[in-house]
Amino acid sequence: GTGLAPAATRGDGHRPDLADVAGQLRPRQALEVAAAGGHHLLLSGPPGAGKTMLAERLSAVLPPLTRQESLEVTAVHSVAGILPPGEPLVARAPYCAPHHSATMQSLVGGGNGIPRPGAVSLAHRGVLFLDEA
Repeated sequence: GTGLAPAATRGDGHRPDLADVAGQLRPRQALEVAAAGGHHLLLSGPPGAGKTMLAERLSAVLPPLTRQESLEVTAVHSVAGILPPGEPLVARAPYCAPHHSATMQSLVGGGNGIPRPGAVSLAHRGVLFLDEA
């Protein structure tokens, strides 16, 4: 799988939000600065430090996609066949967290016959979280 929908939205429709995080002042500030400035971000630390929890919330802090960005993201997701039902245009930054055992093809895309976008393309204009990479 792509790791997009299940990681980005819980079963009750709640999207992870930075407001859900207690404490973690410096990491939260780093996420906010990276999101506001369009910077890349590397989260490192021991297991259980909260890297995954923070990464899942980064796309909620990113500014809304512009119309052009929405068209770009929608085109990639349409080709992959993963447009959410009832959403003809992707308006929020995507979050993609491929499994740590993902193949090179599932990360960068390709394939026999009709090439498919990989996780890197699916995270375009959003968050690509590589855990245990």
